[in-house]
Amino acid sequence: MVDPRRIRAARSGAAGSGPVVWWPSRDLRVEDNWALLKALEIAKDRGVPVVAVYNLEPGFSGGELRQHDFKVKSLRLLARDLEALGIPFFVEAGERAHRKVAERANALDAAAVVTDFSPLRRPRRWVEEVSRAARAAVLEVDAHNIVPPWIASDRREPYARTLRPKIAALLPEFLVPFPKPKPPVRFAGEWPKTDW
Repeated sequence: MVDPRRIRAARSGAAGSGPVVWWPSRDLRVEDNWALLKALEIAKDRGVPVVAVYNLEPGFSGGELRQHDFKVKSLRLLARDLEALGIPFFVEAGERAHRKVAERANALDAAAVVTDFSPLRRPRRWVEEVSRAARAAVLEVDAHNIVPPWIASDRREPYARTLRPKIAALLPEFLVPFPKPKPPVRFAGEWPKTDW
């Protein structure tokens, strides 16, 4: 379902008997999301549910009031769409909230942790820290770009004119329709209580 070239292992680890933890970061949507589709694919193969965990850290990306308002509205929509699929959605808030992602994954004996790729420094550090703390494998999936950057070029391109032809040559392979997400095995644990 998900092209394996779109996936990188941030950490290899033993698969637990619990759910797959989908950790969205950059792409807060259910539809057209390769990272969620990969989490669902792993869950289906193992016969386990999917649990979504988001880390809401104050002050990330400058955080003015309207940006936080937009983020909370996006999270509400994501929670609604995940509930329709039967996927519980936990929001970990506060300073260093990303560390709680690994704690929750370990507490659930996660089969894997799947996150979306972000090139930004702070999210890169989050993935590194979660990868060190989680027992399960941590996979990064490029859910944002049509062609993953590590496939488009094996070096930092100095100009857009040198990168464009490389991406154009790969478009027929990567510009494919998204499958519809299918509900995973139902999560039997305690669902989060939200009062949004």
